[in-house]
Amino acid sequence: MRAAIATGLILLAIAILFIGMRVGPESGWGSIFLNLGTEIIGIVLTVALVEVLLERQSQKEVARSMAMAILIELDKRIHSWLGGDPRFDVNEMLLLL
Repeated sequence: MRAAIATGLILLAIAILFIGMRVGPESGWGSIFLNLGTEIIGIVLTVALVEVLLERQSQKEVARSMAMAILIELDKRIHSWLGGDPRFDVNEMLLLL
């Protein structure tokens, strides 16, 4: 869906740029169309970059939470096997590994 919207906006920007070139860059309307077309392209690229960065951050957070859940489960299993305090301690886990 995002790609379709971005593609549609890029095509719109290209059409506006084409109209601006046909009208003439020196005329008032031609200048407005050229500026509008380049602004739309800039906005689409900026939004796409921000979305990529936010998605990457989200994936890192999911990976961290999965890793912590695995460590907690591993700690529970080790404590049930060895006995001791069932409370999760990162330093103790690192020593066991």
